[in-house]
Amino acid sequence: MQRISIIAGLFGLAIVTSAALAEDARVPKAAQGVWAEKGKCSGSTVTITANTLQYKGSKPDAVYFAPKESPRG
Repeated sequence: MQRISIIAGLFGLAIVTSAALAEDARVPKAAQGVWAEKGKCSGSTVTITANTLQYKGSKPDAVYFAPKESPRG
């Protein structure tokens, strides 16, 4: 759950309403995929694509990657 909270928090900050995203604002492939609590998809999950984030049972939200806005920027 801690991993999902951290990832969701980071990407939650990047939620945008615009459907048009710049190519360089796409989420890196290393961060894309299904992230599951303790590695079990039967629990809470977050699915991340190049430009969306979706919590299990919710509609996907548009996101963008902003490395310069990161604390580690």
